[in-house]
Amino acid sequence: MTDVSADSISLSWNSGNVEPISSYVVQFRAKSLGGGTKGEEAEWRETVDVLRTEFTVRGLIAFTVYELRVLAVTSIGRSIPSTSVDVTTAELGQSRDAHTSASGFNLTVARSVCERRRRRHC
Repeated sequence: MTDVSADSISLSWNSGNVEPISSYVVQFRAKSLGGGTKGEEAEWRETVDVLRTEFTVRGLIAFTVYELRVLAVTSIGRSIPSTSVDVTTAELGQSRDAHTSASGFNLTVARSVCERRRRRHC
């Protein structure tokens, strides 16, 4: 991640995939709803056809924890989602460099659809 504001999170990742990648899918959701009670997580929302290894998720709510993950799209389908990461948006009127608050958010989308299907050769 490079920047977090009250209503957006900018992220970047390393593909790590040996297969040619057509595009990426960025998925995100609010981590918890209604005071953080377990089991009340929001549905995943996604942005498809992301062509670069960076993207800014916009239209978020201030001072809210979001869970984000990335999938690669190849000629045979979508990869398994990357490991997700939790990020809290900034308070209204503030922004911050995400490296200080969520270091290590460099996703690796390395597992292919072939691995998901447990095939050695596709």
